[in-house]
Amino acid sequence: MGTAWNDYRSAGLRFRFPAVAVISLLCGGLALATASECHSIAHLPSLVYGIVLWGWWGCVAGVLWMLGSRKPFILNFSPASVALHVFFGSLAGAIHLLLLGSTGFIAGDWRASAAPMAIWTSLLNINRFGMEILTYGFIFGIVGIVQFQIRAQCEAIKSLELQQQLSSTR
Repeated sequence: MGTAWNDYRSAGLRFRFPAVAVISLLCGGLALATASECHSIAHLPSLVYGIVLWGWWGCVAGVLWMLGSRKPFILNFSPASVALHVFFGSLAGAIHLLLLGSTGFIAGDWRASAAPMAIWTSLLNINRFGMEILTYGFIFGIVGIVQFQIRAQCEAIKSLELQQQLSSTR
């Protein structure tokens, strides 16, 4: 098991950088698409909103990926792990909503028409918070499934190598 774990860790290190690059590219594309839907990618408030909206979840996915590579028990679907992730998902969602609300300070028309507290808390509602938790859960599930598949493939390869060694010694 020790050698299989070391093989997984080295495989995880090999896959970590391409995975983080894929996550970054996906979030960058989604940020640009969001900015173009809001107003334009040349409109600074729309671009900042898109980057904050998708960049946050890209960072969360990258952190989960790197933690899952180093400590696979973090991505288990045990009741304790799920409870821990509900807590961290709620915390990440609340912080994300506050960050999204703070993007309203960039737009001049928002600053002129609303009080600062109203701008900052404009996105804090139960529906948005629920979507934040669901987004965290989706990211947690996808990262956990991909990490599980990588571990399973590494263990299968190690098992085949051991079977070949055993048959060659006979």
